[in-house]
Amino acid sequence: MKDQAVLVFGGNRGIGAAIVDGFVHDGARVMYASRSPRASTVPFIEADLTDPAVGAQVVDQAASAMGALDTVVFGSATFDPRGGLGAVSLEQVTESLTVNLLSAYSALTAAINHLTDSDRGGRFIAISSITGPRTGLSGMAPYAMAKAGLEGLVRTAAIELASVGITVNAVEPGLIRTESLEANYGPERLALMDAMIPGGAMGTPQDIAAAVQFLASPGARHINGAVLVVDGALTLTENPYAP
Repeated sequence: MKDQAVLVFGGNRGIGAAIVDGFVHDGARVMYASRSPRASTVPFIEADLTDPAVGAQVVDQAASAMGALDTVVFGSATFDPRGGLGAVSLEQVTESLTVNLLSAYSALTAAINHLTDSDRGGRFIAISSITGPRTGLSGMAPYAMAKAGLEGLVRTAAIELASVGITVNAVEPGLIRTESLEANYGPERLALMDAMIPGGAMGTPQDIAAAVQFLASPGARHINGAVLVVDGALTLTENPYAP
């Protein structure tokens, strides 16, 4: 990872911040993009992805600043709007799809030339979710739609870009104990979530960061179009009360 030029979308908190910290720890040159900065010395690019063109602009800005681009991690996301089918407007749904999916497309297409020039083998890694591609969650249709679409983009891009040496993969987090999750739920609810995992505990942001770092490593050069599920076997549990 040393001196690898890495751009992380959504690197100011939670999973994104852990991804940034993991790459920095391994000696990579890192920039991150988000709406607001975190308390960090890592270079920051302000980005409001409600305009999908901003995704491409951020990629070009980072490549220019670092003089290269080896890995792009798209982790920006919004859970909003939340509400049952028909309870949210098409405008709200469109904004969710813009941030979660169209901006990823914008970033990926802008990154192609930069990643093709990488002498390490270009990597594009999308942070997906079990919600949408693997499970459903009431009131979260826009988010689920976007994440399912994101994995469709990953598989298609993996085929198209393999010939120019770029791999495109995704990581699917399950229940991850982020600061945001802890702030929104009390100890009893968190304990119930822990109990849903066969191993007895939710994952951490560092677990997702480790998966991303692996996909960006030389050891993952032949992994392409894959989705790495990091959920502690949550989605494999058919009935926690059987047999």
